[in-house]
Amino acid sequence: KKMTFNHRLPAILAAFLSSSGVLLLAFSGTSCEFLTISTTTAGTFLVSPYDAEGVSTGLQQASIGVLCERGFYDREGDDMWELSRIFLIVGLSVGSLTAAMAWAVASYITPTNANWKGISVFAAITAVMLVPIFILFEAEPCSGFREIQKCSLGSGAYLL
Repeated sequence: KKMTFNHRLPAILAAFLSSSGVLLLAFSGTSCEFLTISTTTAGTFLVSPYDAEGVSTGLQQASIGVLCERGFYDREGDDMWELSRIFLIVGLSVGSLTAAMAWAVASYITPTNANWKGISVFAAITAVMLVPIFILFEAEPCSGFREIQKCSLGSGAYLL
């Protein structure tokens, strides 16, 4: 039995949506503005949590990304930042597999209930993997000096 375009349309839409989701996730993860770190008091400057003497940076606002180190914030040895990075990479991998499966169903595999359930399961796993990326809020730049600086979502986080 030959598949018509009407049978393939839902699969094509799912493939476009899953591919768009993976692209947005990649842009979000590589953005250097996932979190914005700012001072809580006017006239004060950010402090690097990696400097044993707590030397002021001269900045009132900075930003970091899941895969992007910036300025005076170093990812090395920061377990929460590393965990966030791992969840991003797993999410990208499973999301890419979901998109590949959707494109396969859209182009040459017959859309069956089993195929749709497989795509749905991988999409759900991807969604679950993306939530822990926000563990980045517990990384040293955010938790090191809570009394004088705070973290908030940056523009890159909104792509997630």
